[in-house]
Amino acid sequence: MKKLLLLLPLVLQIFLVTPTPNEALSLSNRCQVEDRTTCLSIEILAITKQNPEQLIPLFTEFSTLLKNKTITDDPRIFSPIVHEVGMELAFNKIPPAEAFELCPLNFKAGCLHGVVMEYLDELPTVDFAFCDFAESNPTYYSNCIHGIGHVLAAKTTGDLNETLPLCTLTDSALNHACVTGVFMEFSTGVHGTGHHTHEPPVGSILLPCAEVDAPYQSSCYPSMSSYHQYLPTTEPFTETAQSCLAAPTEFQNACLLGLAEKILTSTAQDTNKSHTMCETLNSTQIESCKDSVDHIDELESVL
Repeated sequence: MKKLLLLLPLVLQIFLVTPTPNEALSLSNRCQVEDRTTCLSIEILAITKQNPEQLIPLFTEFSTLLKNKTITDDPRIFSPIVHEVGMELAFNKIPPAEAFELCPLNFKAGCLHGVVMEYLDELPTVDFAFCDFAESNPTYYSNCIHGIGHVLAAKTTGDLNETLPLCTLTDSALNHACVTGVFMEFSTGVHGTGHHTHEPPVGSILLPCAEVDAPYQSSCYPSMSSYHQYLPTTEPFTETAQSCLAAPTEFQNACLLGLAEKILTSTAQDTNKSHTMCETLNSTQIESCKDSVDHIDELESVL
């Protein structure tokens, strides 16, 4: 992130960043280079800096281009980018409430998480009251709480069983959002540094769910499989599926649910293609994987 921020002044001198209705496609075409993901990051962060009001239409267009197969990237490459966009909004001192309104909700609302993480990184302590500005909007509020989970992990030197109880919300759904933020940050393999990290990236390690206290295991196993497939470069889906087979029987379907979410994301929410990918898993997992794909597809857009 810091390297990208240093490059932004140069990028702004080279490109006149004035998004048009076809800006996502134009941007995609400009980034037909070897390190495409870095190119996309730099270009999108330049837009974030100069024209943040264009972020929502930009990412809406990217989502459409992916779904209609106009561009063929694995959509998972956009997850860290939207987090970086939120961080950039916060870095530019746009107030949290205003930054949330500028954030696209595409790619699991990662932009919102980035805003929270960047703001709270600079504070000595973490307080759930930070999210009070978002309380009237359930989507904003739950994603803000998820971001707090990230920062709790970043600022706490203890292991998971010491960190997870710091999520103390009485609403079970909100507390789950906090818990998954903790798991997501721990999946980088780095925590307790005082600042959240994108290097190493999310999913660098498999979460040690067998070692997690019992009340958190039902959240841990789907987080383990989902976050380990956060990026397309970690390992094949079949290998993560083997980790689900090694989970206690009562958590294997939950683990597959997390895996199915990333399978569906990788196919740009193409259920037929996702079902075909499910068929590459162990024979005992295929039907559960397909059912999970269909369940997620009915509930939400993963793009």
